[in-house]
Amino acid sequence: EPEAYQKELFKMAETKTPPTPEIGLTKREVQRFNIINALRALADPRDVKARDAAGFEFEVSDAAQKLYGRERGDLTIPEEVMHRDLTADVGNAGGYLVGVSDGGMSMVEMLRNKMITGQLGVTQIDGLVGDFAVPKQTGGATAYHVHDAAVTESQQVLGQINGVPHTIGALTDIKRSMLKQSSISAQMFVENDLTTVLAGGIDDKTFNGAGSAGEPLGLANVTGIGTEDYTANAPTLIQFGNMWEEVAGDNVKITKGGWAMTAALYAWGMTTVKDGTTGSAGMIIEDGKIFGYPVVFSEAIAAGYTYFGNWPDLVQLFWGGLDITVDPYTGSNAGTLRVVMLKDYDIIVRHAQSFCAGV
Repeated sequence: EPEAYQKELFKMAETKTPPTPEIGLTKREVQRFNIINALRALADPRDVKARDAAGFEFEVSDAAQKLYGRERGDLTIPEEVMHRDLTADVGNAGGYLVGVSDGGMSMVEMLRNKMITGQLGVTQIDGLVGDFAVPKQTGGATAYHVHDAAVTESQQVLGQINGVPHTIGALTDIKRSMLKQSSISAQMFVENDLTTVLAGGIDDKTFNGAGSAGEPLGLANVTGIGTEDYTANAPTLIQFGNMWEEVAGDNVKITKGGWAMTAALYAWGMTTVKDGTTGSAGMIIEDGKIFGYPVVFSEAIAAGYTYFGNWPDLVQLFWGGLDITVDPYTGSNAGTLRVVMLKDYDIIVRHAQSFCAGV
């Protein structure tokens, strides 16, 4: 019965109020947090002056580690700092640093902006604490025609989608001279460096994760997604159409569709005529689109692969905080500080039918 189904759905959706991923910093304290202060102190533990200058940052880190129930790395950046806006009112700050006026950047937003999955419109959920689970309807009721007989009873079938933290690590080398800077532009540059390498790793495993050895299950290895066996590295317009049909034919409501492929395939599409001749039918990829759906490219995609899908049905989960460990020795002869980052995340595909892989 519909009422019974709704009750069961709500019962599955009920969870205890999850703990907040924020440690309770005021807006002023959020803006005060300076990652360069912390890195400067971690670069030379003997520097008492630098350690004292980073006292606030380490106090915040200790509170974040206690909240998240983990103690790994030298520094943990809490969720509200990762979401804060950094506004710079300066112009060029020298070298390759460009100040930002009348705007702001945050670490999480920079991470998203560098991920092609963010461009595609995947669902991204930040600030999780603990495991993640949502109910899912895996089967529906059946309609029957009635002729002098009672309607046959049928029921909905419920399931559950679970997300479990997987830890990704990435590293970047930062010039020690950069740590001598104190401007907002320099801080944005460092945070940009940190998130760029993480973004590439998360993108890669979103598509290619093995679902083992600590990796989440990436889209390529999800059971049930559609497939199209197309001409190697030279798909035709008809084959792209078959990929679209594979998704649309499964009654998927395409609210934000799009294509993801390698740069090599993107170049092929831009230079290949739709009808396969030298006529005037136009190119397969025109204005960055195929059949009106946007195309993005990245080397996170395996060679020769193309994906079409309704991207909100792919969910990226991010657990609170960013853990940082500093290695002041490996790059010391080159004047660099090695920074290792750890971030917890997972990948969930809500409906496998929402995606098709061409290869």
